[in-house]
Amino acid sequence: MDNHSAHDINEHPQDGISKELLSHLYTSSTIEDAARLLGVGVTALKKRCREVGITRWPHRQLQSLNNMIKGLQAMLSPSGDDECIKEAIQQIEQHVTLVVQDPSYEIPKNVFRLRQAQFKDKHNAKRKRSNKESDNDDVSTAEGGSQ
Repeated sequence: MDNHSAHDINEHPQDGISKELLSHLYTSSTIEDAARLLGVGVTALKKRCREVGITRWPHRQLQSLNNMIKGLQAMLSPSGDDECIKEAIQQIEQHVTLVVQDPSYEIPKNVFRLRQAQFKDKHNAKRKRSNKESDNDDVSTAEGGSQ
């Protein structure tokens, strides 16, 4: 009877977590949610990930790529003559597949630049709307004050 090995199993429940199970979880869950679902701590889950070759939990990266795809799809015109955008969507979808297959896959710099450009456009649009609302408030205040 080896009590030491039974104690080790109870002490390290993350050892029974397979890479396949982790790959299903990282496509849909944050690392905190995955740890909760598996009944282990985040640190133990990170340790198990490193043991099976997952150096980084890719959920946020996948979420970012999927948001890029949605943003590009929103830019498509109804006439469907946006070949450049369609090609970009296909390339990003390929990167999503590669990240799912190998979470250590490095996304090319041009995709990061596209993501930064999208973020900047979104930020500028928000700021423009905010300034426009502020200007409208100033106009209505000025009009109200002159009556």
